[in-house]
Amino acid sequence: MLDTSGSVGKKNHKIALQFIADVVSYFNIGSNATQVALIPFATYVHSYILFNGFTDKGALIEDILATHYSGGWTRTWKALYVSDKYVYKTEYGARPLSSGIPRVAIILTDGKSNGYDAVPYADDLKASGVTIFSVGIGKGIDEDELNEFASEPIDDHVIFIDSYTDIEDFVNRLSAYTCTEPGPVDPGNNTEVELPEDDFRYFQAMCTAYLENSTSITIEETDVNGSCSLYVSTDPDNNNPGPLTNNITTFINASNTVIKHITLPSGINTTLVYISLRGTGNSTNICTVTIYDALFNSTTFSLSLPEDDYDNRVLGTLQAVNRSGGFDYEYSVIEESDYTFFSIDPETGLLTVTGSFDAEGKSTYTTSVLVQDPRVACLRGRTRVTLTITDINDNAPVFTQPVYSISIPETTSLNSPVITISASDLDSGLNAQLVFSFGTSPTPDTDFSISADGVVTVTGSLDGFFTAQYAYTVVATDSGQPAMSATAELTIIVTTVNQQPEFTGCSTSSCDLYLPENTAVGELEYFLFATDPDTGGLDATLSWSGGSSPF
Repeated sequence: MLDTSGSVGKKNHKIALQFIADVVSYFNIGSNATQVALIPFATYVHSYILFNGFTDKGALIEDILATHYSGGWTRTWKALYVSDKYVYKTEYGARPLSSGIPRVAIILTDGKSNGYDAVPYADDLKASGVTIFSVGIGKGIDEDELNEFASEPIDDHVIFIDSYTDIEDFVNRLSAYTCTEPGPVDPGNNTEVELPEDDFRYFQAMCTAYLENSTSITIEETDVNGSCSLYVSTDPDNNNPGPLTNNITTFINASNTVIKHITLPSGINTTLVYISLRGTGNSTNICTVTIYDALFNSTTFSLSLPEDDYDNRVLGTLQAVNRSGGFDYEYSVIEESDYTFFSIDPETGLLTVTGSFDAEGKSTYTTSVLVQDPRVACLRGRTRVTLTITDINDNAPVFTQPVYSISIPETTSLNSPVITISASDLDSGLNAQLVFSFGTSPTPDTDFSISADGVVTVTGSLDGFFTAQYAYTVVATDSGQPAMSATAELTIIVTTVNQQPEFTGCSTSSCDLYLPENTAVGELEYFLFATDPDTGGLDATLSWSGGSSPF
């Protein structure tokens, strides 16, 4: 904002323009780099340059040097008003607050503002996220007014110069200061930044005057890609906090969590809040930073509903805490991934939900509720609402196959597992915990058993000749109330095994017979006896062979 009033004079006007051109030359100008606007003011604001007016540094400097000298009154309030209502608006070329790009205004004047009190207009501009530098030239300035125009800390944002001929000495100082100014954080809204590893971005909370009586303030950082560390300071001498800062006014959260919070405790001066983000993940770290006043009693609310279809089902009332000053709160649901399911009464804070909810598909829904006074754009609080959908027992178990069949030899050992029956249930918790049993059993029913987890085991003596097949109905029952069940068929085929016959009264390898040597042919018969473990059919039919002379 350039003072072109009558007290400046044409000669000093040209010096001031050269000073501005030299400051601009310090920066890289472009749509994705530094943007510059110029607001000449006197009795009126005239021929100003908007932020999107130039992307070429040479053309911008040429236009600055050609700025008309008007003369007239020093109506600084008009320049501040035009800056706040037009120049720093996105529709006139300013980048959005959510970009986190620092917004800096420099007031260059040699006198006191005429007409309306300009300080409230400066306050409005600062409240919108703009950092103001005051540069006063000569003896006609009002130092108190320039101090009130400037952002905190005053010592860093006010420059007094004896005359226009000395102004060039401050080019480097002013350029360096504006380079390190923190970007604005709009309370309640996300500011997204992209950071290479170990790089920093600096921010300052907007409208902190409204936060002066807060019980606490919460700064939230969310990792979108990679990770970032969060640093917060309330000390104006440490407006770029970092990992090496160690004092009672600096707070650090460098945890590995995706969402990091720093809540400033009561008693801490919250009229100045400085925030730093550091990229700590990979080559490209994307993160967001948001600041909230403690307008709710809790930063989170957890609610639950059984799965069902709901139409404006009341979840509860979220009320902001009472604050002095006659604030008129309005409530809204922030547009997040699940916000379409939720609605809130803007006046009462009554939260409702509409939709078809099935715990088997999705069991958790989250949204955020914002509260603010529309007359005080910066006074915003937020709480995160988590709705858990609880499961009801509305799904019967399902077997992996309707019919099971297994063939085993009759020699299978006692207590041997022969098959595992499996089933699943789309419900969750107890409603999905299954117990298996036999619904019907053949005779005898002690040859097989099934465990609660579906393992079928041999519990009796098997004989494929007498009982070659067992047929069971298997029941899977869930643990819900009331319980639901399903059935499947199980067939067990027992095959016979041709087992080795055994002689009786003999050793395992031979039968020995002792005879007198004079025994006549045909005089003595000797009977051999044998048994077969098989119980029927050809496997149990014995035939005899063998013998050699003289037998």
